[in-house]
This record gives sequence, structure tokens and C-alpha cells, in this order.
Amino acid sequence: MGGRGSSSGVSLAGKPYGSEYKTLLRVGNVKFLMHNHGPAAIPLETMSASKNRVYATVNSRGNIKYVTTYSEDGLAKIQYDLVYSNNKLISIHYHNWTGESRGVEHRQLSAKEYRWIEGIVNEWQRRNI
Repeated sequence: MGGRGSSSGVSLAGKPYGSEYKTLLRVGNVKFLMHNHGPAAIPLETMSASKNRVYATVNSRGNIKYVTTYSEDGLAKIQYDLVYSNNKLISIHYHNWTGESRGVEHRQLSAKEYRWIEGIVNEWQRRNI
């Protein structure tokens, strides 16, 4: 993952591939990462051979800020935004991605989606204590 996830070896911003994020933890198909250069941001694409790769992007406070799924061609597909108050998860909303454009669509998460995200957050908190 180079500058915003570019896969060309060097991003348009001149950052070498793999330099923008640090991997903190891997659990199954979920990779927990932290952005190295500024505020939390999602990788726009993945070079992972795993077709079901999920990235959980951790912010500077140690909370998961985004959980992102990727399409089979490696581009961001759905970005779940997690909102906290006093380090407690209070809400989740999502954005669909089309190419490099983030959609503004909001909908209530299904119970299954919410449990899945909660499981990722719980796994992070359990291993990060």
C-alpha cells in the first residue's frame, strides 16, 4: 500500500509501496493497520492475494476508525466509519466506493453487519490491552 494504496511501486505522491501503513495485527482475513503519515485514512486498494481482505484502520487514539472491505479487483468496496465517545463505540455508518469515489449513501446496518464489526472491535480491544 503506497500513497493511498497505490500498487505501482511508488505512489503519485512519491511514497514507496508499503510505506504508508504499518500492520499492527492480523487475525484471520482482518489486517489491523495504522496510517504512518497523518490522520487515519483507508487504503484505496489492496495487493493482497486474499479475495476477502478486510482492513481495520486504527487512529492515533488506538480506536478502530474504519473497517474496509475490498472487491475482487482489490479496490475499496465498503467503508464502515466507527464513531466513538469517551473511547466507547456509539455508532457505525457506511459508504460505498466506486473507483476512487466515496459514496454518501447512509443506511442502518443489518444486525449481522453490526455483530461482525463489533467482533472486529472486540478482537482488537482484547489483543490490544
